[in-house]
Amino acid sequence: MTKMEEYSLFYCPQDGKLHIGDSCTEENEGLVGKISDEIYPSEDYQGDGENLTLHNFSFHTSADIALIVPHGTKIFLKGKNELMVLNDRETANVAVLYSDGSMSISGDDDGELNCLAQTSQGLWSRCICARFGNLTIEGGTIYALAGNAGKCSGIYAGGRFRFVPDTGLIRITGGKVVAAAKTNAIRASEGKLCLDPPRNYRSVVGNAREYTGSTGKWAGDTLTQTKIDMPVSITFEPAVS
Repeated sequence: MTKMEEYSLFYCPQDGKLHIGDSCTEENEGLVGKISDEIYPSEDYQGDGENLTLHNFSFHTSADIALIVPHGTKIFLKGKNELMVLNDRETANVAVLYSDGSMSISGDDDGELNCLAQTSQGLWSRCICARFGNLTIEGGTIYALAGNAGKCSGIYAGGRFRFVPDTGLIRITGGKVVAAAKTNAIRASEGKLCLDPPRNYRSVVGNAREYTGSTGKWAGDTLTQTKIDMPVSITFEPAVS
């Protein structure tokens, strides 16, 4: 059983290590955090500059954020990985995997990431958040289950209080994505949620009000659950000729 910690982890591309620190987010400015020199002791990740590989990595915390990565980080998944935030403070702005800028996620055939926000109250709850950047999902199996905070999104990109040009895009081109949230399962800036299946493939979207998938590229704002007790699911399958 994974131990419940009381701190956040920061990925530092300069040394390729996860550092222990304190963090929270504010509505107007995004991340407020303090990173320490103390390195998190784990052999279940490897860092090399902008590349961070998680391999059967598990981290649970009662802090506001589990893992913070800087702009431009490329996360690669191997095996089963889990990040969880258990935080019920009324003023909490929860994020499980967070970047103030852009990040991408991919993985091998068995690569999986479970991002879980165990919240029943709080201001915001987001599982995967590119706050003032873009998010690209290219592979792996990703679960983003956001709990029941006042406002929540399983996967989120954008920023309501700070306009940053050419940001707020969520682009999903492969893998499997399962997302759930009381507000929006997946939310991007206006018109910047993009499902773009590879050549000779089609997207298949389940339990979403806005879209069911096709061989073509689709762009919208959000995907929300048709049935609130079921998540939105996105997969890519070979197109039938």
